[in-house]
Amino acid sequence: MAHVVSPATHPWVRRWIARGQEFIQPFVLEHQLRAFRANLPEAPSDELIGKLFAAWGDRLSDERRHYIQRCLAEATRASGPILQCGSGLLSVLIGMVCQHTDDTAKRLWVLEHDPHWGNLARSWLETRDIKHAHIIYAPAEQFDGYLWYVLDPSRLPNNFALVLSEASAALPGSTRGVVTRMADHLGNRCVILGRNARRPKDLKFLADWAKSQGAPVVLQEGEHPYLKIALRDRR
Repeated sequence: MAHVVSPATHPWVRRWIARGQEFIQPFVLEHQLRAFRANLPEAPSDELIGKLFAAWGDRLSDERRHYIQRCLAEATRASGPILQCGSGLLSVLIGMVCQHTDDTAKRLWVLEHDPHWGNLARSWLETRDIKHAHIIYAPAEQFDGYLWYVLDPSRLPNNFALVLSEASAALPGSTRGVVTRMADHLGNRCVILGRNARRPKDLKFLADWAKSQGAPVVLQEGEHPYLKIALRDRR
């Protein structure tokens, strides 16, 4: 009997399907972003978050989706400016959250160490007319046990209500940089979410710092751990 090859398995057909998916992916993303914006200020469903990041090209694990939902929930509750370390689709979403409010001080400030990625992030925001988010290019430099951004802090607000520290292989220990070099810019009841909190020396440093501030620390363990530090009134 002759072997029958399914058309769907032919290399040319697979390439054609892949190119078609690449073509429609931006349209799918814009559709999901419109759904996200139309739903504000309500929290997005897990399904919508999954579809958004899948269209972005980032298929989320359950843990990562939980972290994204936590970031969006804290951003919705925040009263004042928000600082994000590292840009991405989350910058676009939180920029939309900030724009959907009467609080003129509620703006997103994003630090980005990669100039090319920073320019892309600006174009994402400008294309979608998101005026409540600002990208600041700041190169990374090695400090005492961590990498952090080289920037003039006077360019930033001095009362951040929320900080999202997207620690990564490129910027390990960046949450240490937040509490070490940005302490004077944290509001009295600032909430800090530090992603990829893995290194024991970082966890100990942050736990000791939080204790010195009388602030509780909650560590969400797992493949992509993150911690939450909730400052109390320090006046």
